[in-house]
Amino acid sequence: MGLYAFEIVLLVLYLLATFGLAIYFGRKGREAASATEYFLAGRALPWYLIGLSLYASNMSGASFVGLIGASYAHGLAIFHYEWTAALVLVIFAAFILPVFLRARLFTVTEYLERRFEPRTRTLYSVFTLVTLLFIDMAGALYAGAVVMITGVPFLDLWTACIIISLLTGLYTIFGGLRTVVVTDALQALVLVVGASVVAA
Repeated sequence: MGLYAFEIVLLVLYLLATFGLAIYFGRKGREAASATEYFLAGRALPWYLIGLSLYASNMSGASFVGLIGASYAHGLAIFHYEWTAALVLVIFAAFILPVFLRARLFTVTEYLERRFEPRTRTLYSVFTLVTLLFIDMAGALYAGAVVMITGVPFLDLWTACIIISLLTGLYTIFGGLRTVVVTDALQALVLVVGASVVAA
């Protein structure tokens, strides 16, 4: 099953829009040339961009391909993981987030270092990197690559994974957090529209 000309045009336009936004906002971030601007987007992101970015970060290809396939095979019990996460997020927003804001903390690792010691921060950082690389990112890359090779038959699985990694890595490294959040917001809108069309 290959792509139709209309679908190819849409895909190219989407990639151009993504990289256009990445270059534009990445340049703005580089003009400021500070760690705060690069890693925290100058602490000036609006709430709606943060919300869309959180949605896009949570709902990757693994969610739209993997969870749907698993629920088809095993039933809606698969989604208990996602449903219980909503409760955890409410608890976090009500009780933990105010502590972070008062203490001007921006990451969990920063909190662990202040609350305990630097070794705790390092241990948590290594654990998080390993689990993200070998569990979360692996699943997301695999799901995205499966979709890509379905539409572009001459690609193999490894090549598709490498292309996805390079494209996302390039604009992330180039622009920092501001670029990631803005491009995430675009991807969130595409995900919502696409999911709505499929559901209809």
